Amino acid sequence: MWSGSKARSAPPSGTLDAMADTKHVVLIHGTWLRGDSWADTRAEFEQRGYTVHTPTLRFHDLPFEEGAKKVGPVSLRDYADDLAALVEALDSPPLLIGHSLGGLIAQLAAARTRHAGVVAACTAPAAGIFSMYPSTARIFLPHYLQSRPWGKPLYPTTWKVFRSNISNTHTRGGGAGTLRRSGV
Repeated sequence: MWSGSKARSAPPSGTLDAMADTKHVVLIHGTWLRGDSWADTRAEFEQRGYTVHTPTLRFHDLPFEEGAKKVGPVSLRDYADDLAALVEALDSPPLLIGHSLGGLIAQLAAARTRHAGVVAACTAPAAGIFSMYPSTARIFLPHYLQSRPWGKPLYPTTWKVFRSNISNTHTRGGGAGTLRRSGV
């Protein structure tokens, strides 16, 4: 609950009408993570009766160094194709939920599949959207200053940069857990 909000037993009328017949939820992780990073969220949806899918993006399930070598040449279109294939294989349109890179991929897949809705949390920017703010620059600029960065893996940042720019609103232990789940 947000501070100062009044507790409700049900959402406002009409808010979840599009979800009334939805059986599937697809949770798409962001950069450096895997499908299992959604474990707590998955459990919450499953407790409410949904079938939850937490795919791991191509090569993100491999050991770090091996996966890094294979991820570089994979495009957003490749990831969106993989997600669209999963969505099309389901027996009903799912709710797509993505975080960061997963939010961008969810939007790309949603543009060409049937879905019950899309939630893009802290989504990675699409082409043409300026997003090079100081914290973003500290995280990603070293990667983009390389020659031909689009064909190279984006390695995780240091703990210091991660803590100050990514997990700065988490407890120290929560931030460390997120970084650890990324497999780094």
